[in-house]
Amino acid sequence: MSTPRNKSREGPLSGIQCLRALAAMMVVWVHAREQFDWLSAQFPSTMGAHGVDLFFVISGLIMVVSTKGKPVDLRNFLWRRFIRIAPLYWLATAALLAIALTLPSMMKSTVVSWPHVLGSFLFFPVESPGLPGKLMPLLVPGWTLNYEMFFYLLFGTFTFFFLTSRSIVILIVLAGLSIIGWFAKLEGVLGFYCDPIVFTFGFGIILGEALCRKNTLPHGPLISVGLFSLGAMLFVSLHGLNTGHRIVSAGIPAAIIVLGVLTSPLTLKWPVWLIQIGDSSYSLYLTHIFVLGVLRALSRPIIQGQPDPWMGWAFMGVALAASVCVGYVVHRFIELPLTAKLHRVIQH
Repeated sequence: MSTPRNKSREGPLSGIQCLRALAAMMVVWVHAREQFDWLSAQFPSTMGAHGVDLFFVISGLIMVVSTKGKPVDLRNFLWRRFIRIAPLYWLATAALLAIALTLPSMMKSTVVSWPHVLGSFLFFPVESPGLPGKLMPLLVPGWTLNYEMFFYLLFGTFTFFFLTSRSIVILIVLAGLSIIGWFAKLEGVLGFYCDPIVFTFGFGIILGEALCRKNTLPHGPLISVGLFSLGAMLFVSLHGLNTGHRIVSAGIPAAIIVLGVLTSPLTLKWPVWLIQIGDSSYSLYLTHIFVLGVLRALSRPIIQGQPDPWMGWAFMGVALAASVCVGYVVHRFIELPLTAKLHRVIQH
């Protein structure tokens, strides 16, 4: 879920940062509505969960763009991906574990089971004792990181052995896994990694290859707005329909939305504040659960019965703003210094 930092306000990568901000806020929104039953009733749509699909497409795209035409040292590549993802996730998971053990009344669905905790730290899908039947880690949003780590391992390995044809080989592997999952209806760990959602990374790889080839993608306001609007409309129209798999209802629309951003005018200046939220989107993604838990605990004594609709909007607005602020602070004062320090370790 990482993206190279781009200080310019122009160009497709700045647009991608803005899209990461949108994806993270979509996830915050869908989780905020789950804090109370009356909120879920007032805001019934769960379409915000598709922010994850945007993240997956972007991840595949960035992996191609950041390594295209460069020699890849497998150990160095995997280590850089690891320190980008694991340390902050481990800190967040450890914090949640500490809260669950000392203040269990603050938990909504978290149940501590040590095999489950171990699987969470190892990025291995294990059934959650608090969410029976679901392979969710202790820090629930971390389920996407299990896919991310799998994708990084796959991408790094095949890039090392098949540098010139790595995208084709990876696409074949992802397609094979998706086809098996589509028809075999597997369960458990095998079903997790054969879920067709894995090909959402493949859409990103295809877009990344197109972006790296000069004059492949057209640029202009009409085509960009048209593609973005088409993807958004597909998000809305396909959401909740029985399309067979999520890759149809969310993966394809997400890819079209990303393509819409990539075809935007090269001189378009993207909002600085939105780029900054995109920069901090990983911290936002990991920490918003804590913010929502605190807001739920503070709101419970105040909000009784069936509140007026304006209170629902107020809660959602405060939840979104507070999550963004906390995510930025964690990014600025924890994520960046920690990552920089670990990068220095690599160089020595």
